[in-house]
Amino acid sequence: MEHWAKLVTFGWTDPKTEDWAISKFANNIPCESFLLHWSTLENLDLRDRLPDIKVPTLMLIGAEKGGRPKDYTQDIKYVEDSIPGVETIYVQGGEETYYMMDSPEKTSEIITEWIEKHPIT
Repeated sequence: MEHWAKLVTFGWTDPKTEDWAISKFANNIPCESFLLHWSTLENLDLRDRLPDIKVPTLMLIGAEKGGRPKDYTQDIKYVEDSIPGVETIYVQGGEETYYMMDSPEKTSEIITEWIEKHPIT
């Protein structure tokens, strides 16, 4: 039987991309959790509400391109232009959207430092 992660790679046909998906999803996320996550996000679009965010906001992005077929440059720019004062930090050693799995210690360090600079008042 094929690995479940290979079956949910959204039509990616490149074997390298499939291998990447299996390495990111299969070894870290239970199948049911992955499917629930993507089925929830599939039709969720809250972009029109981004300008309503009025609190300090941190956007983390992995610095490495990785094996994803999508280029997130325009999405990142859209968020930066839409949320007043958003701070974007690129996590070294982590892939764009999977930096938490690739660099958990660095991710935790960045978040901790950011929270210390932005205390709740």
